[in-house]
Amino acid sequence: MSWAPKGEHLLLVGLEPRTDGSLRTQLRVADAQGGAPRSLLGFPGEVVPSSYTWSPDGAQVAFLTRSGQLVALCLLDVETGEFRYLADLSRDDSTPLPIAPVAWSPDGRRLVYAAPAQDPAVPALWPFGPKPPPALFRTDAHTAVGQRLANATGQSPAWRRDGTIVALARPDGSRPLVLRSVDAQGESRDGSSLPLEAANTFAARWDLAHAQAVVAVRGTNVFGGSQTDYWLVRFRAEEAP
Repeated sequence: MSWAPKGEHLLLVGLEPRTDGSLRTQLRVADAQGGAPRSLLGFPGEVVPSSYTWSPDGAQVAFLTRSGQLVALCLLDVETGEFRYLADLSRDDSTPLPIAPVAWSPDGRRLVYAAPAQDPAVPALWPFGPKPPPALFRTDAHTAVGQRLANATGQSPAWRRDGTIVALARPDGSRPLVLRSVDAQGESRDGSSLPLEAANTFAARWDLAHAQAVVAVRGTNVFGGSQTDYWLVRFRAEEAP
């Protein structure tokens, strides 16, 4: 379950096992004033728990879906039931972090998200070479296809009130995580590095009003298994030299 930002309705997510061993998800919405929940749609696979990111007006919600090892970013209009696929995020991850790499503009009319770039001119070397960083895409709330934001890259974007986008990035694939700022033209500027170790998989849930974020980092523990660490990172303005 997930409440809309102002508590006006509640998204209900039901999981139905099928006879062939697959899973099917049923989405319903219940109004806070009462009444029977409305059925919205069903689809194969499942919703990644806690991956919900609501629009400011509570009319739409983005979340991650998983079918086997395929993870996708999707968008649902809870008033009309319209369901939109935005992008495939991974084809080899059965346990994605429960944070969707998407953010709404302050007015709720647009959204930005991070996803692998689909560039046919660039050979797909992964998993035989370095994994390329996710690109940033921008789209209107009711537009089907997102447009890449120039050559900007980063993970877990957030949209500030001044129009700039902030995201986490790991330059060169091996350096520590940095806070990256991206302007409306897609020009990027990296700030100070974060005081934590970064593995291949990381994500952040932002609290821009208080200049802080919860950063999830998934790595390999001493026994060879997967381990996720959560960090509370608080940012402050850089002091002049």
